[in-house]
Amino acid sequence: MQKLLQKTSFVLLFLVSGLLYAQDPVLTISCPASADDWVTITYYADNGCTPDGKTSVAGLPYIAIHSGVTIGGSGWQYVKGWNDTPDNITATKMFPENGTNNYKITFIPREFYGIPASESPTGINCVFNGSDNDPAPWASEGKDPNNTCGDFAIAFADCSGTSIGTVGQGAIQLHNYPNPFTTATQISYFTDNDGEFASLKVYNVQGQLVKTLTAANHIAGQHYVSWDGADSNGNLVAGGQYIITLETPNHVSTAKMLIIR
Repeated sequence: MQKLLQKTSFVLLFLVSGLLYAQDPVLTISCPASADDWVTITYYADNGCTPDGKTSVAGLPYIAIHSGVTIGGSGWQYVKGWNDTPDNITATKMFPENGTNNYKITFIPREFYGIPASESPTGINCVFNGSDNDPAPWASEGKDPNNTCGDFAIAFADCSGTSIGTVGQGAIQLHNYPNPFTTATQISYFTDNDGEFASLKVYNVQGQLVKTLTAANHIAGQHYVSWDGADSNGNLVAGGQYIITLETPNHVSTAKMLIIR
């Protein structure tokens, strides 16, 4: 019965083709260890707040992050924003995942914001605006419902695996970079509790297990595993789409990966 339920869960997750959360997040961020490491921000527009006089960004083909960093206790420094320059417009675009209104962007903070090597940012400030497909980009906006529809402010020290939402934390984060990839990709995931068992497995689109990357007890926090595109026998798999599945005692999450050979 347990195996049947596991197989059924996988089929349902594959059909949904997205991340499943214990609670409804508004924004998730995978925190970098420093300003020189990759960070991924996902904005869940359906759960966000739209200020009075603005329209929701949900449903736009892409949106933009309007963002800066906190340095020395002062926020909104080295701002990257919409409608500034052509380079800014390109760099700040966020595209929806799998036909949802969940918009994602991945970048290295020091490069993205243009932060000098002498500066050490401690957090990120951001809001989300419409795209150039929107007749009036600044008329569409997404903000933080927990801060009376204000700007998002996330400290690096507190945000690893954070789900900002009406019911607090509890999101399972699962993503990989680069994606698509040719030789290897780094998979990032989050566990809630010390001693929590978690398995990370790769499946092909037929639902067949390709490789188990980890199956062990974890400490709470963010974790990283690399996959070199090989199966459990060490053979390189064919190019195409694969499914990464994270399973804990209370949650299951999936994401798509694409290998280009």
